[in-house]
Amino acid sequence: MLERQQRYRNLEVKLGKAQRAHQKRRVKAIHAKIKHQRQDDTHKFTTALVQQHSAIFVGNVSSAGWAKTTMAKSVLDAGWFMLKTQLKYKAIARSVVFEEVNEAYSTQTCSCCGSLSANSPKGRAGLGIR
Repeated sequence: MLERQQRYRNLEVKLGKAQRAHQKRRVKAIHAKIKHQRQDDTHKFTTALVQQHSAIFVGNVSSAGWAKTTMAKSVLDAGWFMLKTQLKYKAIARSVVFEEVNEAYSTQTCSCCGSLSANSPKGRAGLGIR
């Protein structure tokens, strides 16, 4: 399991100080450090995942869409797009099945038969009438 590392948030104070002091080289170095730490974690996690499993299914989460919300820093710090990209090319290189699954309505209908469960929200069946 990928541990949640807050790479950006951990160095946010140092980055802010360097930006206010107009230390361009220091700002670039801090951004590079954040980037390389995130890449290292992602590479280690994806390599282990591809080695352990013969099929990998990933939801089509749009990190660009989530980046426009109030959770932008956390979403961008997680590096979802990089994770998905690395999983894809590593899976192809190792002949592992990689599939991107559409998450729209995935909690409402059964993926096999398409039926609605009894636990689904009430009133959705009549939405077409409204």
